[in-house]
Amino acid sequence: MENKRVLIIDDDADIRFMLNYFLAQKGLHIELASDGKEALEVLASSPSAPDYILMDWIMPVMNGRMFFNYLLENNPSAFKKTKFIVLSGADISPEFPQIGQSVDLLMKPFSIDQLFQRFNFPAEIFLPSEL
Repeated sequence: MENKRVLIIDDDADIRFMLNYFLAQKGLHIELASDGKEALEVLASSPSAPDYILMDWIMPVMNGRMFFNYLLENNPSAFKKTKFIVLSGADISPEFPQIGQSVDLLMKPFSIDQLFQRFNFPAEIFLPSEL
């Protein structure tokens, strides 16, 4: 998984910290943004699309739906190989746009093993805490 890039977008700094902590330990290169607008700035300064975008759906400024729609309207081909993992405390799967990309819903709260499954990492033993 080395050299794989992950953009984490979440307005909760604690969630960003924990996701960064666990995924960086697996050798992933992590970029962080607190909302969709900031994520667009991160993407604009990157030479290519990340391999994964791990994003909250409900955020201030630019929420997940607005961010996702912006990508699809402005440069959909750039993100054809990007896997989107949407984080939400509510079942928002009916809201997912039909785009043909890999979109996965990870319901909050979730365990580290559930997170790692989205990246095809083997299960590990952690204390029974959830994010």
